[in-house]
Amino acid sequence: MNENPEKLRKFTLPVNSYLKRKTDCYFILNYLRYGVPGNPEFILTLKNTFNSESVDNLRRAKNRVVELLTKHTPYVMKNAGISCCTMVCVPRAKEFDTYTKNQMYLLDGVSEAARQLSNVTDGTGAIVRTVSTKTTHFRKPVERVTSNGEREANTGKDPYPGITKDTCKIDTEAIRGKTILLVDDIYTAGVNIDEDCIQALYNAGAEKVVLFTLSYTTV
Repeated sequence: MNENPEKLRKFTLPVNSYLKRKTDCYFILNYLRYGVPGNPEFILTLKNTFNSESVDNLRRAKNRVVELLTKHTPYVMKNAGISCCTMVCVPRAKEFDTYTKNQMYLLDGVSEAARQLSNVTDGTGAIVRTVSTKTTHFRKPVERVTSNGEREANTGKDPYPGITKDTCKIDTEAIRGKTILLVDDIYTAGVNIDEDCIQALYNAGAEKVVLFTLSYTTV
Protein backbone atom coordinates (compact mmCIF):
# COMPACT_ATOMS: atom_id res chain seq x y z
CA MET A 1 0.00 0.00 0.00
CA ASN A 2 2.97 2.37 0.29
CA GLU A 3 2.53 3.62 -3.28
CA ASN A 4 -0.86 5.09 -2.42
CA PRO A 5 -0.52 8.77 -1.49
CA GLU A 6 -3.79 8.85 0.45
CA LYS A 7 -3.44 5.61 2.42
CA LEU A 8 -6.28 3.53 1.10
CA ARG A 9 -7.46 1.27 3.92
CA LYS A 10 -8.46 -2.37 3.80
CA PHE A 11 -10.77 -4.46 5.93
CA THR A 12 -12.30 -7.91 5.60
CA LEU A 13 -15.91 -8.99 5.86
CA PRO A 14 -16.22 -12.35 7.63
CA VAL A 15 -18.70 -15.06 6.76
CA ASN A 16 -22.06 -14.58 8.46
CA SER A 17 -25.74 -15.31 7.85
CA TYR A 18 -25.76 -12.81 4.96
CA LEU A 19 -22.43 -13.65 3.35
CA LYS A 20 -21.01 -17.08 2.54
CA ARG A 21 -17.51 -15.97 1.46
CA LYS A 22 -14.95 -13.88 3.28
CA THR A 23 -14.60 -10.68 1.24
CA ASP A 24 -11.84 -8.10 0.86
CA CYS A 25 -12.98 -4.50 1.19
CA TYR A 26 -11.42 -1.07 0.86
CA PHE A 27 -12.42 2.42 1.97
CA ILE A 28 -10.99 5.94 1.77
CA LEU A 29 -12.65 8.21 4.35
CA ASN A 30 -13.90 7.88 7.92
CA TYR A 31 -17.57 8.79 8.19
CA LEU A 32 -18.04 10.45 11.59
CA ARG A 33 -21.40 12.14 12.05
CA TYR A 34 -23.27 14.97 10.37
CA GLY A 35 -21.78 18.33 11.28
CA VAL A 36 -18.63 16.90 12.87
CA PRO A 37 -15.47 18.64 11.55
CA GLY A 38 -13.80 16.51 8.91
CA ASN A 39 -16.92 14.50 8.12
CA PRO A 40 -17.38 13.87 4.36
CA GLU A 41 -20.60 15.86 4.08
CA PHE A 42 -20.64 15.54 0.30
CA ILE A 43 -22.02 12.02 0.80
CA LEU A 44 -25.16 13.39 2.46
CA THR A 45 -25.42 15.99 -0.27
CA LEU A 46 -25.52 13.19 -2.83
CA LYS A 47 -28.24 11.32 -0.93
CA ASN A 48 -30.45 14.44 -1.29
CA THR A 49 -33.14 12.72 0.74
CA PHE A 50 -35.43 15.76 0.79
CA ASN A 51 -34.71 16.68 -2.86
CA SER A 52 -33.62 20.13 -1.72
CA GLU A 53 -29.97 20.32 -2.81
CA SER A 54 -28.98 22.73 -5.54
CA VAL A 55 -27.66 21.35 -8.82
CA ASP A 56 -24.36 23.16 -8.21
CA ASN A 57 -23.90 21.40 -4.86
CA LEU A 58 -24.83 18.05 -6.39
CA ARG A 59 -22.38 18.50 -9.25
CA ARG A 60 -19.57 19.39 -6.85
CA ALA A 61 -20.34 16.34 -4.73
CA LYS A 62 -20.48 14.09 -7.80
CA ASN A 63 -17.16 15.46 -9.01
CA ARG A 64 -15.66 14.55 -5.65
CA VAL A 65 -16.87 10.97 -6.10
CA VAL A 66 -15.37 10.79 -9.59
CA GLU A 67 -12.09 12.21 -8.27
CA LEU A 68 -11.87 9.69 -5.42
CA LEU A 69 -12.83 6.67 -7.51
CA THR A 70 -10.57 7.43 -10.46
CA LYS A 71 -7.67 8.10 -8.11
CA HIS A 72 -8.04 5.09 -5.84
CA THR A 73 -9.56 2.34 -7.98
CA PRO A 74 -6.21 1.42 -9.60
CA TYR A 75 -4.77 0.84 -6.11
CA VAL A 76 -7.76 -1.29 -5.13
CA MET A 77 -7.38 -3.37 -8.26
CA LYS A 78 -3.63 -3.79 -7.76
CA ASN A 79 -3.93 -4.80 -4.10
CA ALA A 80 -6.87 -7.11 -4.78
CA GLY A 81 -5.07 -8.79 -7.67
CA ILE A 82 -7.63 -7.60 -10.22
CA SER A 83 -6.60 -6.96 -13.82
CA CYS A 84 -10.08 -5.97 -15.03
CA CYS A 85 -13.48 -5.60 -13.41
CA THR A 86 -17.07 -4.45 -13.76
CA MET A 87 -17.97 -1.55 -11.47
CA VAL A 88 -21.39 -2.00 -9.88
CA CYS A 89 -23.18 0.30 -7.43
CA VAL A 90 -25.10 -0.84 -4.35
CA PRO A 91 -28.70 0.26 -5.04
CA ARG A 92 -30.44 2.85 -2.91
CA ALA A 93 -33.04 1.58 -0.46
CA LYS A 94 -36.17 2.69 -2.28
CA GLU A 95 -37.65 1.64 -5.59
CA PHE A 96 -35.56 3.15 -8.40
CA ASP A 97 -38.45 4.99 -10.08
CA THR A 98 -39.31 6.89 -6.90
CA TYR A 99 -36.04 8.87 -7.05
CA THR A 100 -35.57 12.01 -9.10
CA LYS A 101 -32.53 12.59 -11.30
CA ASN A 102 -31.21 14.93 -8.59
CA GLN A 103 -31.24 12.03 -6.12
CA MET A 104 -29.12 9.76 -8.32
CA TYR A 105 -25.91 11.76 -8.60
CA LEU A 106 -23.92 9.09 -6.74
CA LEU A 107 -24.89 6.52 -9.36
CA ASP A 108 -23.97 9.02 -12.08
CA GLY A 109 -20.59 9.65 -10.43
CA VAL A 110 -19.78 5.94 -10.20
CA SER A 111 -20.77 5.48 -13.84
CA GLU A 112 -18.62 8.41 -14.95
CA ALA A 113 -15.61 7.14 -13.01
CA ALA A 114 -15.98 3.64 -14.46
CA ARG A 115 -16.00 5.05 -17.98
CA GLN A 116 -12.80 7.01 -17.29
CA LEU A 117 -10.83 4.08 -15.86
CA SER A 118 -8.77 1.58 -17.82
CA ASN A 119 -9.87 -2.07 -17.69
CA VAL A 120 -13.09 -1.14 -15.89
CA THR A 121 -16.56 -1.73 -17.33
CA ASP A 122 -19.52 0.41 -16.30
CA GLY A 123 -22.02 -1.95 -14.67
CA THR A 124 -24.00 0.63 -12.70
CA GLY A 125 -27.25 -0.56 -14.28
CA ALA A 126 -26.73 -4.17 -13.23
CA ILE A 127 -28.70 -3.94 -9.97
CA VAL A 128 -31.98 -2.01 -9.85
CA ARG A 129 -34.19 -1.81 -6.77
CA THR A 130 -37.77 -2.73 -7.69
CA VAL A 131 -39.28 -3.00 -4.19
CA SER A 132 -38.64 -0.34 -1.56
CA THR A 133 -36.88 -1.30 1.66
CA LYS A 134 -36.19 0.61 4.86
CA THR A 135 -33.49 3.26 4.64
CA THR A 136 -30.99 2.27 7.32
CA HIS A 137 -28.98 5.48 7.73
CA PHE A 138 -31.79 7.44 9.41
CA ARG A 139 -31.36 7.66 13.19
CA LYS A 140 -35.00 8.60 13.74
CA PRO A 141 -38.23 8.39 11.75
CA VAL A 142 -38.15 10.87 8.86
CA GLU A 143 -39.95 11.36 5.58
CA ARG A 144 -38.29 11.69 2.18
CA VAL A 145 -39.45 13.50 -0.96
CA THR A 146 -40.18 11.18 -3.89
CA SER A 147 -39.99 11.74 -7.64
CA ASN A 148 -43.61 12.94 -7.76
CA GLY A 149 -43.00 15.48 -5.00
CA GLU A 150 -44.83 13.57 -2.27
CA ARG A 151 -43.50 13.06 1.23
CA GLU A 152 -43.11 9.39 2.08
CA ALA A 153 -42.47 7.73 5.44
CA ASN A 154 -39.45 5.42 5.76
CA THR A 155 -41.37 2.20 5.29
CA GLY A 156 -40.18 -1.16 4.00
CA LYS A 157 -38.44 -4.19 5.43
CA ASP A 158 -35.29 -4.08 7.53
CA PRO A 159 -32.26 -5.97 6.18
CA TYR A 160 -32.53 -9.76 6.19
CA PRO A 161 -30.54 -12.47 4.37
CA GLY A 162 -31.66 -12.45 0.73
CA ILE A 163 -33.25 -8.99 0.70
CA THR A 164 -31.24 -7.90 -2.36
CA LYS A 165 -32.45 -10.85 -4.42
CA ASP A 166 -36.03 -10.33 -3.24
CA THR A 167 -36.18 -6.58 -3.90
CA CYS A 168 -33.87 -6.01 -6.87
CA LYS A 169 -33.62 -6.91 -10.54
CA ILE A 170 -30.11 -8.21 -11.24
CA ASP A 171 -28.71 -8.37 -14.77
CA THR A 172 -27.05 -11.77 -14.59
CA GLU A 173 -25.52 -11.34 -18.05
CA ALA A 174 -23.54 -8.35 -16.76
CA ILE A 175 -22.46 -10.28 -13.65
CA ARG A 176 -21.89 -13.93 -14.59
CA GLY A 177 -18.22 -14.89 -14.70
CA LYS A 178 -17.06 -11.33 -13.99
CA THR A 179 -14.93 -9.78 -11.29
CA ILE A 180 -17.13 -7.16 -9.64
CA LEU A 181 -15.95 -4.02 -7.89
CA LEU A 182 -18.99 -3.17 -5.78
CA VAL A 183 -19.14 0.51 -4.82
CA ASP A 184 -21.10 2.07 -1.96
CA ASP A 185 -21.01 5.47 -0.29
CA ILE A 186 -20.83 4.35 3.36
CA TYR A 187 -20.08 0.99 4.91
CA THR A 188 -21.73 0.62 8.31
CA ALA A 189 -20.67 -2.37 10.39
CA GLY A 190 -23.52 -4.58 11.53
CA VAL A 191 -26.15 -3.42 9.03
CA ASN A 192 -25.29 -6.13 6.46
CA ILE A 193 -26.67 -4.36 3.39
CA ASP A 194 -23.33 -4.64 1.59
CA GLU A 195 -22.83 -8.22 2.74
CA ASP A 196 -26.20 -9.22 1.33
CA CYS A 197 -25.53 -7.43 -1.96
CA ILE A 198 -22.17 -9.20 -2.30
CA GLN A 199 -23.83 -12.56 -1.77
CA ALA A 200 -26.52 -11.72 -4.33
CA LEU A 201 -23.78 -11.03 -6.88
CA TYR A 202 -22.14 -14.37 -6.14
CA ASN A 203 -25.53 -16.06 -6.48
CA ALA A 204 -25.88 -14.33 -9.86
CA GLY A 205 -22.63 -15.94 -11.01
CA ALA A 206 -19.93 -13.40 -10.18
CA GLU A 207 -16.43 -14.88 -10.21
CA LYS A 208 -15.12 -12.53 -7.51
CA VAL A 209 -16.51 -9.54 -5.63
CA VAL A 210 -14.48 -6.79 -3.94
CA LEU A 211 -16.23 -4.05 -1.97
CA PHE A 212 -14.98 -0.46 -2.34
CA THR A 213 -16.72 2.21 -0.23
CA LEU A 214 -16.08 5.91 -0.13
CA SER A 215 -16.32 5.91 3.66
CA TYR A 216 -16.61 3.67 6.72
CA THR A 217 -18.53 4.09 9.95
CA THR A 218 -19.20 1.88 12.96
CA VAL A 219 -21.97 4.15 14.28
